[in-house]
Amino acid sequence: MRYNKVRKVLLFLSLFVGISAICGSICMFISPSGKLLQMDNLLSYFKVLPLSGLLFQNYIFAGISLLIVNGLSNLIASYLLIKNKKRGIILGMIFGVTLMLWITIQFIILPFNMLSLSFFIIGLIQFIFGYMTYVFLMQENFKFDINEYKNIEKNNDILVVYFSRMGYTRKIAYEYANKTCAYIKEIKATNDNVLILHAGDTITGSVYSTVFKGRDEVDIMNMIGVNAATIGNHFVDYGLENFTEIMKERKFPTLSINIKNRNDNSLYATPYITTNINGLNIAIIGLTTTDAVYNPEYIKDLIFEEEIKALKDFIKKTPLHKTNDITILLSHIGHEADKKVAEAMPNTFDIIIGGHSHTELKEADIIKGTPIVQTGYYGMNLGHIDLSVSNGIVDKANLIYKLIPMDENIKQDSEMLKFIAEMKGTIDKEFKVKIGSLPFELQHAGIRSNSMALGNFASDLVIDSYPNIDIVLMNSGSLRTPLKKGNITLGNIQNEFFPFDNEVIIVSLSGADVIEMLKISGKKRGAGAFLQLSKGMEVKYNGENGDLIYAKLNGEDINPAKDYNIALSSFVFLGGDGYTDSEGNAIAKKGKNIVMTGNDIRDAMISKIKELNNIPQSYIDENPRVMFE
Repeated sequence: MRYNKVRKVLLFLSLFVGISAICGSICMFISPSGKLLQMDNLLSYFKVLPLSGLLFQNYIFAGISLLIVNGLSNLIASYLLIKNKKRGIILGMIFGVTLMLWITIQFIILPFNMLSLSFFIIGLIQFIFGYMTYVFLMQENFKFDINEYKNIEKNNDILVVYFSRMGYTRKIAYEYANKTCAYIKEIKATNDNVLILHAGDTITGSVYSTVFKGRDEVDIMNMIGVNAATIGNHFVDYGLENFTEIMKERKFPTLSINIKNRNDNSLYATPYITTNINGLNIAIIGLTTTDAVYNPEYIKDLIFEEEIKALKDFIKKTPLHKTNDITILLSHIGHEADKKVAEAMPNTFDIIIGGHSHTELKEADIIKGTPIVQTGYYGMNLGHIDLSVSNGIVDKANLIYKLIPMDENIKQDSEMLKFIAEMKGTIDKEFKVKIGSLPFELQHAGIRSNSMALGNFASDLVIDSYPNIDIVLMNSGSLRTPLKKGNITLGNIQNEFFPFDNEVIIVSLSGADVIEMLKISGKKRGAGAFLQLSKGMEVKYNGENGDLIYAKLNGEDINPAKDYNIALSSFVFLGGDGYTDSEGNAIAKKGKNIVMTGNDIRDAMISKIKELNNIPQSYIDENPRVMFE
């Protein structure tokens, strides 16, 4: 924030001038003749001033004046600036002028010297930064009272909306949470027109989430002061009943317009809310993705309506965009899907705040007049939106949108740090246990688009854990972090690298069905559904359209008529990530000799890593098993 930067400079200048003046006055009191400051020869120049015979026989009066005018005054201004008070800014600016006037008098009556010129320049800079600080404060806390402007027909105010797809799906996200909390607290301290929104996904993937089943996010989001959140696709990762309880514990509404209970077709969550901020009526609608990203077992009691259809049907019955000043779509369907909504429903939403695709938009994406924004992932950024409203119409052309990095420039919140430390203490004992070591780091970036050493390693750990397995198919979205060189802990695997509860399923599939799944993977490049493959596999696709060119196992083409023993996650086995046929049936469930191992994939990995202990470099295949022509 520009205001805080210039305020800190103004504080430094005020402190410097104040302390310098106090030191100068003390020297005058100790040595009234001015000898200590080497100014004893200058007393004669003060004879031109009124009452010089009474006041300037020595430097006592000058010392008192210096102490009051430039010393204590600037210290008072400094104190108010530290307390972030507006009066401190005004006083800092005034005392910059005061210092310039003080030095100007010296220029008139005393011989020229560089010290006086230096302090004149300091006074000028102090005034300039005081003015800048005041202007930036007014800009960031602008309020408009229509009653003061009788010629304007309707209100024209600024609504500040803060949002973040914080998505605490990695341990690092908790490091950003306290900064998010501190930043929002600071904004709320000076602005009442603030709305805090969250675009979904908070409960999966970290050590904390695994231990607390996502309940930790309740306290975190309550402490941050979230006003509303939409449902993300990871809401059922610990079961539907668990998330239902989480919604009850939140101090804010959880929104989704397109999830219904199968038994009675009722809405599972609150579809929308309306609120009023500074006289503006605001509607917020929640929307959740229908992509095949859910464990089918966990959503068997739910129905997901197609996003655009659900929105159109709802808006037709409840035209919130016509009855409210501002209509916000809080979406967890991904950036490309958000653009389709804007194209299909122009002039419906004043802004779409998105999530799901982890897209970092540094500028609003304007589609048919609808601004779309998204902050990225893991709470690294906080989205800051200023919405200007005039006569009940949002000025979309002058939308102010920026990403605020939650970096070293943002202070941390002590209350949040204490809470996270308490959680950390609970899990540290259990999850810091070493299970093996790696000879070099396995990179994660690009795992959803390419065959990588990380995916090879994970797939090979599983295939080596079970006898008579031909192929392991592992969706890239299940691999969430890199694996660093050196020690691997239980927590690294169980709660960071592979944080999902996915049972190993072994099934005998026809080559035709294996090929069908590989065809889907090629079309899913860039998404979590893209498959990582075990050793012996060699697959090639057309790089432009993702069409399968060939698939080989141990150098031979996969035979459509032959059966292969496949190991895969229960998620993919049940049709998750879109591994279904044209009729919506899970492809893997068509197989024979289905074995429910009762063992999680990560447990298989952990057991094999323990067995290998110091993993040799030769065990890790760095060659791509999937290629694009």
